[in-house]
Amino acid sequence: MIIDYSTEKLTSQEAKNLRKLLLSSDFFNQLDFELYAFLLEEEKIENKTFLVTCILLNYLNQKGYICLDLLQWNNLLKEGNWERNSFPINLPEFNFWINQLRLFKEQVAFIPQGSPPPPHSTAKTLLILEGNRIYFQKNHCYENQILKTIKEKINQFSHLKVDVHSFKNSTQLLNEEQTLAVYSTLVNPLSIISGGPGTGKTFLIHNILYQNLKRNPEANHILLLAPTGKAVNRLKEALLKNIAANPPDLINGEINNLLKKAATIHRFIKESNFRGNNFVPKLDLVLIDEFSMVSFSLFYHLFQNLECEKIVFIGDHHQLSSISNGALLKDLVSNSKKYNSTKKFTAPLSTLLPHKKIIAEAGLKEKRLRDCIVELKKNYRQADQPDLIKIFQYVRDDEKNSNFLAEIKRPSDCFLWIAEYEADDYTKIVRQKMLPHYHKWFSLMKTISPTHDKEWTSHLKSKIILSPFKQGLYSTSYNNALIEKILREEKLISQSDYEEGVYHGKPIIITKNNYELGIFNGDLGVILEDEEGNYSLLLESLNHALPLEKVIHFETFYSLTIHKSQGSEFEEGILVFPSKEKSENLILNRELLYTALTRIKKKITLMIKEQDLNWLLENTDHRYSGLNERVWEL
Repeated sequence: MIIDYSTEKLTSQEAKNLRKLLLSSDFFNQLDFELYAFLLEEEKIENKTFLVTCILLNYLNQKGYICLDLLQWNNLLKEGNWERNSFPINLPEFNFWINQLRLFKEQVAFIPQGSPPPPHSTAKTLLILEGNRIYFQKNHCYENQILKTIKEKINQFSHLKVDVHSFKNSTQLLNEEQTLAVYSTLVNPLSIISGGPGTGKTFLIHNILYQNLKRNPEANHILLLAPTGKAVNRLKEALLKNIAANPPDLINGEINNLLKKAATIHRFIKESNFRGNNFVPKLDLVLIDEFSMVSFSLFYHLFQNLECEKIVFIGDHHQLSSISNGALLKDLVSNSKKYNSTKKFTAPLSTLLPHKKIIAEAGLKEKRLRDCIVELKKNYRQADQPDLIKIFQYVRDDEKNSNFLAEIKRPSDCFLWIAEYEADDYTKIVRQKMLPHYHKWFSLMKTISPTHDKEWTSHLKSKIILSPFKQGLYSTSYNNALIEKILREEKLISQSDYEEGVYHGKPIIITKNNYELGIFNGDLGVILEDEEGNYSLLLESLNHALPLEKVIHFETFYSLTIHKSQGSEFEEGILVFPSKEKSENLILNRELLYTALTRIKKKITLMIKEQDLNWLLENTDHRYSGLNERVWEL
């Protein structure tokens, strides 16, 4: 659609055409149309530049963007297979665009670039124009809260004095990266720790808690949080294993007590709000695991009414970001290599880390935030699978992709790339790879009883089919139906079981938290049938079965979306990606591939056509915000 920007107001024909486009184009959805209709009909706004800016910004906001950088708009307006030139509405020339927005003072607040975040947001306009970046007011508010929290912490040093020699002697089981991470949590009020799967993040969390409690026993008001119920449960399970592997003492007993209070971020916010506006928890330490899944808005709602001495964020900034807005962990970490740590922080490190070179690079500025960021790179999980470690590193770091492609083409016992296949070929591969697993599974189901038995959970997690999407060819719904069809053909389930969709031994995954029942989104379970034909549900998070009718929100678990698999591990897996032309509305990117690959510990079958793989590797998840620049201006 062509809009003539030489006149300020939208003509009646342009308004009609824009309305038609928003209702019929695949680029837009009902939310885009409703925003346009509200601005035009309710607010009586007819300025073309303003309306088009709001439509574009709303579109990008739904893709996870926090703002639109008008200075970089040629590169910014690239989303999957969508380029600026194919956007269905022509856009203003840059200088004209920004000047028009600056003049539209009724709905656009102008803030000079580089301005410090205000203590409280006072803007009442719909849009905020800060320098060249345009935000919806709420996203600007979210970003300012993050900056405010970071600024408060990096302007402080912990009051805790750490004797480097005694600390070094008490951390002999840690490698130097892990030692640096624990040390950071002792001396810094803010620590941001990023590491891939197998780098020992959960082992590290136990050591962080132990060392902080050991050196400051009075600072025991500690809160452990994670974005999802599944992540909380996995954190509890892993920490309990670490506690059990160590001699019992008072500190491990204290950590065990902390686990009982571990919660999802949403639940903590809900309980805090329930207690009233005057309830402001004062904590010594807040530790958030799986921080890559935390959105800007979730961070805002957590920290706007939370007082704590120390904050620790732990995650993997190469993984998929939140399903909501922003790429918070990536924004905080991605530019860190452009700066040096401060001399005050690095001075004791030559004694603490004699083999790790902490060298200031010439020409780089010192930044306090750099002191607070530690990256973990040594992989322990696939120590006996060096081929997989290489593949994970290449998909993460190899910008030219040549090493990654060469590595996956090389014959390997742990990795198979299938680049040419059709639906019939796919069915044969699934049957070959998965059927022995489910023969063993249904054999196990013959002796299972409604008591908690870890054998079924470990078997269920040994193999999986991962897909990027829930509907369509090779989706989770397609894969679940395909597996059940194969099970029926093999007589592992009956025709009536197949038709009814409920049968003894059916694996499921919970899709919604139920705090009353103590079950969480992402929990795995299995349907059981007793001799009288009554169905119950045995869940990994409970030590007893529940009547099936009490649990409403669950899905079949033979296949899982890549997003849903975050935080999980499987021994073997088939990773299937759609053809580009069959996923026009899906955003496939390098982060999605990295997340999928790193869910699997031993054997991977990757099914994707070569042209689609090349396209996916070139497409990274750019969720633009001002944070990755503004945070280094603090």
